[in-house]
Amino acid sequence: MCTSRMQDEQTLVCRGLFQKESRIDKFLNLKVSLSTGEEGVIESPFGQSGKFKVRLRTSLQPDTIARLPKGKRGKKEGAESDEGSSDVAPVEIILRWKKYVFDPARQLAQ
Repeated sequence: MCTSRMQDEQTLVCRGLFQKESRIDKFLNLKVSLSTGEEGVIESPFGQSGKFKVRLRTSLQPDTIARLPKGKRGKKEGAESDEGSSDVAPVEIILRWKKYVFDPARQLAQ
């Protein structure tokens, strides 16, 4: 599962989709969708540990903002409050792509 936090209303910082050693530049500008319905693209890597930025097409919905941690402090506070409520599901990032075996260019396709 990929976890994310909100940087601003159209940018998320995500982790868990790629490993630390992965080359994220192969996946730049590929479309992703959130489990809440919003769509965006992978914009750039973020740091050295497999994190990346997702730029959304539109602003996040208020319901989605309530489900995302606001940063390191928000994540700790959110973890304590989420233990009491079992109905809140985390926001997941979904990346769908294909790699054709016999493609000489070895590109990723969506």
